Amino acid sequence: MRDPSSLSSLPAASPHGRLLTATLVSLLLVASGASIAAISASIDRSAITLNETVRLTIESDGEPDQKPDLSVLDRDFKILGRRTSYEVSVIGGRRSERRVLTLRLQPRRAGELEIPALPYGEGATAPLPLSVTPSAASTSDPDAQHLAPLDANGFAPATSLLLEAELEPARGYAGQQFVLIAKVLADGPVRGQRLHDPRIPDVRILPLGEDRYQTERNGKSYRVYERRYALFPAEPGALAVDPLLVEARAPGAPGAAAPGQGFNRQVQARSRALRAEVLPMPDGAPARSWLPARNLSLTESGPATYRASIGQPIERRISLRADGIMARDLPAPELKAPHQLAEQRGHPQLQDERRPEGVIGTRREVVVLRAQEAGQYRLPPVELNWWN
Repeated sequence: MRDPSSLSSLPAASPHGRLLTATLVSLLLVASGASIAAISASIDRSAITLNETVRLTIESDGEPDQKPDLSVLDRDFKILGRRTSYEVSVIGGRRSERRVLTLRLQPRRAGELEIPALPYGEGATAPLPLSVTPSAASTSDPDAQHLAPLDANGFAPATSLLLEAELEPARGYAGQQFVLIAKVLADGPVRGQRLHDPRIPDVRILPLGEDRYQTERNGKSYRVYERRYALFPAEPGALAVDPLLVEARAPGAPGAAAPGQGFNRQVQARSRALRAEVLPMPDGAPARSWLPARNLSLTESGPATYRASIGQPIERRISLRADGIMARDLPAPELKAPHQLAEQRGHPQLQDERRPEGVIGTRREVVVLRAQEAGQYRLPPVELNWWN
């Protein structure tokens, strides 16, 4: 952890603050300009089996309106899912734009494949090698897929379940986001699968989403159901996660799992208990504005200057975005204005964006100013301290 950081929506080139007059209301806002996009692509694994999927992440810093050409993937891959996020941030007066596109790809064939270069505006991503080894053939029925080979009588062996759990990070602060990952692995067909959600006292739990894919362990194929949670412990001490439980129905009676016998055998699995250390707030940290975020941006949109009459409303649109903090925990920005300017606030708009790696909370609000006297006024920058 580093020292507390300070964010300001005031660009460094204008150290005197925002200017507002009452036949002239001037707000210093973020100005955008042309930029050259920096494009990168990465995959979460470089070797998979034919039954598995790979996650492709494409990031662009710069021009947000461009979109990559994904048609070049069709030859060797199926796109099973996609997710897009976009953010604009201003830190220390410097504006940055970032677009992230995440694709879940399934290979169409085995071999030494390549995720080709993806045209992206005037540029392109770099090609990425991917090794795909053959795996057991699969059916298209997600409820009755036989991942294990059949025996001499043409029956699938008895289905078994595994439940794995991970907790990240191993150490953090009170109020900081921890991520719990649960993976259910089945080596045969199952139905009615139920993964029980964790229950942890004094910890807020936010489901982040789920994913389905296939993997191979020691030459054996498994269908995987993955679910993720964001955990927010309120107090220092131990963050203890009891073993999770998954239940399902498998075909037939134990030892005779013929598909025709129906899914009438109950199977279940438990994960191991998990534990992480939760530290108290560091000495000197402001308890009122404690924000243990991975990243935070403070932005304000609108023109650089306003000219208005006395009593005419002027809107300031301010957005606070935090990586690893729920929107409900983001503070209202403190705006300092001369007493001649009347201020009115509406209800803030709160939004939680749920990603596999955690939640991104956004607080947007509109502040209306009205000048009650003619004159020229200076507004100081909007600032916020946070813990990186």
